[in-house]
Amino acid sequence: AQASLQNIGKYAAAFETTAKKLIKMKVSNTVATSVLEAVLPNRPRRADQIERILTAWHEAETVGFDGYGWGLLNAVSEDFDWGRAGGSAESRFVGALQGNTTNTINRVAGRLLSRV
Repeated sequence: AQASLQNIGKYAAAFETTAKKLIKMKVSNTVATSVLEAVLPNRPRRADQIERILTAWHEAETVGFDGYGWGLLNAVSEDFDWGRAGGSAESRFVGALQGNTTNTINRVAGRLLSRV
């Protein structure tokens, strides 16, 4: 139990460091689009999905941080959780923990952070 508590503390510290970097990271539309094109599968409606994500990044009250890496990450999360048709509350929950949502968020964060 003690080791688990220490690991939680390390995770929280690492998460905070990453979040602070993304909060301070200015990102242009060009860079955001490039990151999304690299991360999202090349399917017929990918351009529509990228447009939804960029619109949410700039306009959605629930996303915030317009023009910054943290906001882009939030917009991706919002699109995967709520912007796609179908799926149950359970499938969204599982996707956020270990599925496509979390994998995509991690890839977006990785691409953004590798630009620093």
